[in-house]
Amino acid sequence: MQHEYMQVAEALGLPEMNRTKISLKSRSVDSPESVLSLLQRCLAFSGWICYQSGIVTLPIAKLPDDLGYPLSAEIAGKHTSFRLLPDGHGGWSVLSVDESPDGKLDVLYDCVEQIGNQHAPGILQYRRFWKRDENNGYSAFAARFTGFAEGGV
Repeated sequence: MQHEYMQVAEALGLPEMNRTKISLKSRSVDSPESVLSLLQRCLAFSGWICYQSGIVTLPIAKLPDDLGYPLSAEIAGKHTSFRLLPDGHGGWSVLSVDESPDGKLDVLYDCVEQIGNQHAPGILQYRRFWKRDENNGYSAFAARFTGFAEGGV
């Protein structure tokens, strides 16, 4: 797959991409206590948490107790990242992306940076994953937060 893409990319001047294997997992979390428990286990990693009354960037020593409940977050581990978002029904959706040789999807990826906003301060780095569709070519379908750029927070 990478070789096929690189032939086309070289001819058209497209960016170089790398290959990896990933697994995607999605789950629902219903209670604020479960969300706080999940985030408590991630304090040493890179990331951000948007609360009702403020934003916290990781790593930190402990979760703040004066900002209300978390609304959204992105946490980056070495090979795994997860995104926490409100599900629209009073709970949260957690999407995790795991890169490993045992991954279920063989994909291409590139690395991109985005300037944060009030919900995610700093310069955020992502791996953007692309899959090939027989009819439409390659398209981006998932991304994994990998941390903040040097000096980004």
